[in-house]
Amino acid sequence: MIPDRYQREQHGADALEEGYFLIQPQDRIAIPVRVWFGPPEQDGTVLDRSPRWQVQVGFDVLDDEPVRVGPLRIEHLTDIWPACAKRPTDRDDWLYRLERHEWAATYDPDDAFGGIGRKVDVMTVTLP
Repeated sequence: MIPDRYQREQHGADALEEGYFLIQPQDRIAIPVRVWFGPPEQDGTVLDRSPRWQVQVGFDVLDDEPVRVGPLRIEHLTDIWPACAKRPTDRDDWLYRLERHEWAATYDPDDAFGGIGRKVDVMTVTLP
């Protein structure tokens, strides 16, 4: 449980940590996740608001509205934390996965990467 999303210092077994992670739904492409502590942003502009724990799942930042990514509906950070902490990754891999999804959605929509969290369909997947 996350006791206070406005406190950077978290204690306990499920303490939050900043970083890049993956969620791996069964039989689906891994979903890139970023967790950080800072002021919220809107359209690339940092808002004058108090810093807080935030999460970006795929291309969507979780705030007041739930995020739907593939089969997952995420309403709160606790819906994915601490489960996603089991699969850490680095910033380069996180960016690669987002760019790969964006490219596939534009140029190869049948590719499993064409949608974040999409199920892998071996009948339509593009061969390497």
